[in-house]
Amino acid sequence: MKTIKLCLAIAGALVLTSCSFQVYSTKGMAENYALKMDTKEELEVKSKVKIFLNESDVKGEYEVLSFVTYSPFTIPLILSHQKQITKKFYEKAAMKAHDLGGNGLIIIGGGYFKVINLKNWVADDAEPATFVNVIFDRTLMDKFANGSLANAKNSEKRREESAFKAEIESNIGAAKELKEVEFIREKILALEKYNTSLAKPKTSITKDVEDLRNDLNKIEKKIKARLKREAKKAAKAQTATK
Repeated sequence: MKTIKLCLAIAGALVLTSCSFQVYSTKGMAENYALKMDTKEELEVKSKVKIFLNESDVKGEYEVLSFVTYSPFTIPLILSHQKQITKKFYEKAAMKAHDLGGNGLIIIGGGYFKVINLKNWVADDAEPATFVNVIFDRTLMDKFANGSLANAKNSEKRREESAFKAEIESNIGAAKELKEVEFIREKILALEKYNTSLAKPKTSITKDVEDLRNDLNKIEKKIKARLKREAKKAAKAQTATK
């Protein structure tokens, strides 16, 4: 009986949580979208489905085909809804909109979107999109490295700090090569140096830097292990052909 009560208490603790905010970074979602849509089929879909964050951004007439909800698989305390939405929402939404015959979608909120048909654009005529590795985008990194935020208002600094952290997190999750790891390491260093240059360095950024470095080191180990396996496999195949 005690065991049953304990199990019920644990289950209740996982389900019943206190009030909290779920923040979905549009930049983080766009970063993940750019990195995940890399196959021939995905790049074709990317060129044929336009993503809008506001109805006012849509130019010309359009028809709403459907309202769609994306509910990713989650594991409480491990694989959160917020992380899954940030990683996969744009990708899943674009693929679903294409499957439903739409050539555009309007984001309503985290996991919610409208599939639309733009009447003044023939998606089939669009050329396939090209893959751009945004991990090597240094726009934000340069802002933090060259001191251009020194005279910015506090509100702007907070926005940029949040955006840069989201970018680095996205980059870490998408990294597949060691050269990408090294570039991400430069971004983390830029964030750290920016923080130490402040009159009062922020403990939250100090912790973020530590966490980001730990996460990157884990990814680096996985990549090195994969490369080692691939090298062994290649050597074995070469030996077999002799």
